[in-house]
Amino acid sequence: GFIPQSLVFKVTSMLKSRKRVRKIIIKGIVNFKEYLKDYWKEWPIISFRIFPHNYFYKNIEMNNLNDILVNINRTLIFPPSLSTEEIVLRFNSKSPFRSHKKCHGFMLLKISVVKECQRLGENNKTIIKCAADYLWRNSTSQEKSEYIDLAQRVNTLILK
Repeated sequence: GFIPQSLVFKVTSMLKSRKRVRKIIIKGIVNFKEYLKDYWKEWPIISFRIFPHNYFYKNIEMNNLNDILVNINRTLIFPPSLSTEEIVLRFNSKSPFRSHKKCHGFMLLKISVVKECQRLGENNKTIIKCAADYLWRNSTSQEKSEYIDLAQRVNTLILK
């Protein structure tokens, strides 16, 4: 089931037996996995429950991130609970948040996630960024559009 049919057909034409082809392919996959396990011994083995494909998350504490994502209260994040005045004050302050770039939806989501993570007692910036990234990628288009609309309103106030 997990072996691509095109690969089976190519190898079948050479070996004349589908069962033999599947055994050879599976043996090759197992050998390759063992090779990778031996070759990458210096890397810690991490369970990728949430981010199975992205190497960026290898070096963070996955348990903390998983705990944050399980315990985070999405009702405090969606819809946005930030007011435009609060965001404009953040932009006009001299805090490290201030950016010369325009305000955008993901930035506002990250502010909400920072508040929620601080409520949960998490201050690791990398974990907060990963949690915000995960929530943004898995939010609906309606939830994203609420943050994008809020960012557009903030940009009109900032540019005045």
